Amino acid sequence: MDKRDHHRVYKKEKTLRINSHNHKIKSITHKMAPNENYEVAERIESLVTQSMVFEDNEDFDQAFNNMVTAIEMIDSIIISAEKNNIYPESELNKFKNRKREYMDYARTLKRKQDERSRQSQTIRTGGDKGGKSNKFKSKAEQLLVSKESLESPYTLSLDEIVGHNQAKRDVKLAFEGPIKRPDLYGPKSTTPPNSILLYGPPGNGKTVLAKALSKDLDVNFMHVRISDIHGSLLGDSEKQLAAIFEVARENYPTIMFIDEIDGIMSARSDHTSEVERRTKNVFLSEMEGFNKDPSKQVYFIFATNNQKSLDIAFMSRIKKKIEVGDPSDKDREDLFKLEFNRRSEVKFDKKVSPETLGKLTTGMSGRDINTITENTVNEVYNDFMDSKDAENLNKQPRKIVLKDFEKQIRKVQIANEINNSSNEVI
Repeated sequence: MDKRDHHRVYKKEKTLRINSHNHKIKSITHKMAPNENYEVAERIESLVTQSMVFEDNEDFDQAFNNMVTAIEMIDSIIISAEKNNIYPESELNKFKNRKREYMDYARTLKRKQDERSRQSQTIRTGGDKGGKSNKFKSKAEQLLVSKESLESPYTLSLDEIVGHNQAKRDVKLAFEGPIKRPDLYGPKSTTPPNSILLYGPPGNGKTVLAKALSKDLDVNFMHVRISDIHGSLLGDSEKQLAAIFEVARENYPTIMFIDEIDGIMSARSDHTSEVERRTKNVFLSEMEGFNKDPSKQVYFIFATNNQKSLDIAFMSRIKKKIEVGDPSDKDREDLFKLEFNRRSEVKFDKKVSPETLGKLTTGMSGRDINTITENTVNEVYNDFMDSKDAENLNKQPRKIVLKDFEKQIRKVQIANEINNSSNEVI
């Protein structure tokens, strides 16, 4: 069998397999909720079929993006079915198996996509015997989240974030204009900001805010942590930084979010090492490059818990500074409502209300509220599992009372006090 015959057999087998999957999806979905999900199933079928065509034409990027969308759509059907308990588990498993098979196909496309990318990189660089430059760029590419992936229902939009109304408004106004109407901006009109600093105590959703903005503005999102930059060998940090900026430049429009920016852009002192100085200079130079070429729509959002600790040269380049503070009484109440809604099967005593808990947690962050709720429920459930009642399927964990929450609130208060004391000493 020659290569062309082999390809025809492979293509036929793949077509039969994928079409069989799609037929099952449509038939199962039609039974489950004909008015709501049957059109979704047809859309999934169309996406997968298109992916096959794109793959045959070696357009692996589009083929992979289509499969990601198809997987997200079938996932939404699964979530809806589980939430509303409208179909037997045996039939629901058919959807889950289909999702796994689509995931396998998507991984195959991703491998082809990566191989194509590696070949292109080798051609551009004239080959790289040691593969070192590829290593840095490959790591940087893993930080990029495509705008298509942000369409997932698991990614919040700005409107879905509790509180921070002024911060949400400010970040959107800063970047919305130049991204949606770039024709209005330029040297002969006005130069929009391309960098924002989010500052405030930890645990209040700076990362969520940046990702939600990317989703709302339909741009790519790049989440860079300090650990993604620092290398183990001399010079690695500068090379990794350059690779990160290169990937952002190649995939605009992109919002690059760098958390704990003080990890590389802290104020200079007599104790600053030569490596740290070089890293800072590379970073500032890369930022300046985007300022000189606004057509490359890459926007920066930096986050810090302490803006006073940042380098003066870096701060002078930041166009807008936005505070993301602790939630208000009303915000904390709304956050507890969210936590309760997520745990619809947990029994809470009538005296345990989001309003009461909001008043008991003054000065606490959104992360603290999540920790308090999670630990409270876990402790009650763990006590139940340690008892003989756990062996009786007719028995359930007891109701959670206010005292349970007060215990966990106190634990978090103590932990925060310790952390704040440590920061003051530093």
